Amino acid sequence: MNSKATPTKLGITLPILLAGLISMDSQSTAGAATIWTGPATNFTQSVASSASFDVVLPGVVHLTRGFNHWLYNPAAGDVYGQLGTPSDTEWAFAPSLNPTNATLGDVTGLSYQSFDSYRNGDLSSVLLFNKQMVMHLINEDIYIPVKFTAWPHGGGAFGYIRNTPTPIPAPTVWTGTPTNFAQSVASASSFDVVLSNAVHLTRGFNHWLYNPAGGDGYGQPGTPTDTEWAFAPGLNPATATLADVTNLSYQAFDSYRNGDLSGVLLPNKQMVMHLIAENIYVPVRFTAWPHGGGAFGYVRNTANALTANPTVSITSPTNGNTFTVPVTLTIAANATVSSGSVTNVTFLSNGTPLGSDQTAPFSISSGSLSAGTYAYVAVATANGLSTTSSVATVTVVNPTPSVSITNPLAGATFTAPANFQVDATASVAVGTITNVTFFANGTPIGSDPTAPFSANSGGLGAGLYGLTAVATAGGVSSTSAVVNISVQAPGAIILSSPRVSAGQFIFDYTATTGLKYAIENAVSIPAWQPITTNTASGSPEHFTNAFVPGAARYYRVIQVP
Repeated sequence: MNSKATPTKLGITLPILLAGLISMDSQSTAGAATIWTGPATNFTQSVASSASFDVVLPGVVHLTRGFNHWLYNPAAGDVYGQLGTPSDTEWAFAPSLNPTNATLGDVTGLSYQSFDSYRNGDLSSVLLFNKQMVMHLINEDIYIPVKFTAWPHGGGAFGYIRNTPTPIPAPTVWTGTPTNFAQSVASASSFDVVLSNAVHLTRGFNHWLYNPAGGDGYGQPGTPTDTEWAFAPGLNPATATLADVTNLSYQAFDSYRNGDLSGVLLPNKQMVMHLIAENIYVPVRFTAWPHGGGAFGYVRNTANALTANPTVSITSPTNGNTFTVPVTLTIAANATVSSGSVTNVTFLSNGTPLGSDQTAPFSISSGSLSAGTYAYVAVATANGLSTTSSVATVTVVNPTPSVSITNPLAGATFTAPANFQVDATASVAVGTITNVTFFANGTPIGSDPTAPFSANSGGLGAGLYGLTAVATAGGVSSTSAVVNISVQAPGAIILSSPRVSAGQFIFDYTATTGLKYAIENAVSIPAWQPITTNTASGSPEHFTNAFVPGAARYYRVIQVP
């Protein structure tokens, strides 16, 4: 190739090659498998409830359990008792897996099955408890280490610990002391350790760079794993800022290839290497790129000097706190570093970023929260190094409804068999009362899903009864105060001791305390006329009426409801 032809060839070929690379990148990253190794979150459910679930992926995978059945995913339309597996999931045991440093190689080859395929009677704790598993979110191709901590028989209770997404480091640019690397010949033992066990750069004969620490092999097309590259003509490596490097045009390393990436194209041109997974920008300038033999050399910046990682802790909310809907929380964190300054704190809820704060005091709003469990962590960054806080887990519950019995009144007495209406009022601050169930001595006597709430006592026999009402709203229930009543079996009514005293006609009658009696008289039977009613306070009861000499009167006493 002559020197006059070279500019023409670069001007035509390079844009075509770059377009191909852009297309190839968009295809290769879509749906790429990932594994979550972020801070563990602990989820527990004490009883089956449609309002209680673990939000694994908001709006996509929410896990809960119904009574003595397996898990299901209401976010995907699953219902209690549905056969199979929670939608979008498959599960595998992974006995030797370490969740904190698991890799895709550890999890992709496991034997995945539907969740209910592990069913042993009631999926007892013998099978699940304390055994390391992996949940695979199929559509998203996400692998999540999970370990069940509870799976009791019935009731819908369960608990597990699972990983959250691996936090994405805040971007940083290296402006530390430059280091000079030179390789005179291709060798598997010769490489520049840019980032230990993550990015090691070397060259094979007349090919481009590759990264053996990332699993690359000699001659592999593309770019060293975990890197992308850009020219930065006006960059000063010693004073470079994020604003100088984040908006450059980054490409795969081999997209700059001109024959054998000859010295005409690379040496003495300021570039930036972006370590993608770590979000680190490294100024680099090639000093040698001879034809063949695997030789090359460059000067690159090192990490900024730092005496220690930053420290970070969530100061609000307190781990274990419970809040009631409606609620919006302020997530606050304290972050410090012994040398330099904390430049960013990113807050995550259940592994999903809420946002970042670049200045102290560091905080962010949770937004309006619905009922559920939320695991918050904060990731502090200083001089390119990041630290993740301990998890602060809080529970948000729906408000507790209020309920009270309005009828009958406490102390009321009824005649056996007693049929009367029990009424209650119920309300809740947020949401709707969905049911009120009535009880007599703890035994249900009826339910009502709509106001006004009432039920019939259902023919109670003689005895003492404590009436209660249980109101439910949003999966949360509360019980009214007890209203005590009595139901009496009426005895025989016997009239006795008729007498006249001081112009009054008096007689006695036997009665049952608390029951109501009507006294009637008649000049001729059966023309009975009511005189009065009386609730008995004892036995015998006394009746007094004006005496009319010479007039015949008949009297009777009857028990009335």
